[in-house]
Amino acid sequence: MRRDIFFTQFIDYYDRRGNYIKRLELSDLAVVEGDMWWAETSLIKRFVGGDANNIEHQTTVTVSSRSFDEGDVPERNFTHRFIERGRHRN
Repeated sequence: MRRDIFFTQFIDYYDRRGNYIKRLELSDLAVVEGDMWWAETSLIKRFVGGDANNIEHQTTVTVSSRSFDEGDVPERNFTHRFIERGRHRN
């Protein structure tokens, strides 16, 4: 946790047995509105056998643009039916 801006830099994930399985690392921080910070890059690493030095797979997601305009997301996306049908995954 970065205490100066109250931002989580990484999150460790464990399975039900307490085995370390993956880590989410957030980087390339940017101020998006007022004093709100968001990461431009997210990297998730999945480990083999709980060994942080043995990466099985990793995925990087980079944000190219972001909008906080309410009009950018249709109101229908917030209905129970829309989510049940899995349309939010498209």
